[in-house]
Amino acid sequence: MAFGGTDPEGTFCHKPCTVSGGGKSEISKSLNDAVIYGPLFVADLEKDLIQVEKIIQKDYSGRFKPGFEHEDRNPARTLLSAERSLGSVIKVLTPSPPTPRNTMPGWKKFPTAF
Repeated sequence: MAFGGTDPEGTFCHKPCTVSGGGKSEISKSLNDAVIYGPLFVADLEKDLIQVEKIIQKDYSGRFKPGFEHEDRNPARTLLSAERSLGSVIKVLTPSPPTPRNTMPGWKKFPTAF
């Protein structure tokens, strides 16, 4: 298992919107305020790296609810595939909101108004 180091790769961003509120200024803002610098301490690095490897190697192709599988343009893409954007990785790793209790089978339906 080989982890560590960095290999930065630049990305060209083209934002053609010229309308007010199109986000032109957002794309040029510095990320310095979004990055936190400092020491990182872990209790068991080997154990944590094994967990990271499991997350990276996991098959995420079955994450969609039945009927929504078509929303993944290529289910075979790995988490760190060059075909996957950062936004896609964030979506994959973000849990879906829980189902409301009153729509789950076996739960009593609550009135919407009292």
